[in-house]
Amino acid sequence: MLSDLLNASRMISIGITFLAGASAADGPQIKPVGQAMVVDAAGKKVGGIIAAQIPAQILVEVDGSIFSFGITKDGLSPSGPPLVFATSNCAGTPYIFQAPPDLLLEPSTIGLPGKSLYTSQPGALPQPITIQSFISVPTVGDPFCAPVPPPPQGVPPPGLAFVLPAVRLVDLNQFFTPPFSIRTTP
Repeated sequence: MLSDLLNASRMISIGITFLAGASAADGPQIKPVGQAMVVDAAGKKVGGIIAAQIPAQILVEVDGSIFSFGITKDGLSPSGPPLVFATSNCAGTPYIFQAPPDLLLEPSTIGLPGKSLYTSQPGALPQPITIQSFISVPTVGDPFCAPVPPPPQGVPPPGLAFVLPAVRLVDLNQFFTPPFSIRTTP
């Protein structure tokens, strides 16, 4: 009786093992990803993914400084505030918002022409301006100048913003071509 019970238990165990093995082979294949890298249409490396959000965030090094951007299949977008201007038509000096001094990444944004990378002018001091326009950077399509809309009736206009003069480093469109995709390593 005891031996019959043990034999039945072994048969059930073998059956469960067989069924579990069969279902794993028929189901999805799951494996860890060591490094996720974004590449452009030509297979050129763009940057490593640092945040899997929408849009995904990547890191890119330009002239020894590290910058962060949003990225989708169709394009790059700034990961911070837009490039701003004291004029209503995005003419004149471009400005970037000041970042806290303890950040690991350089404060940056994307603006015109193309999808140019801007960062703060080295050694510049914050300047008070009334922001009248900014560069809007959609992930699909070209950036464009947008005037700051007037406040609703009865609401006072915003005051001065303390911003830093910005410098253009490079047009990222000259180096990377959408569509973008992800390549992984084990």
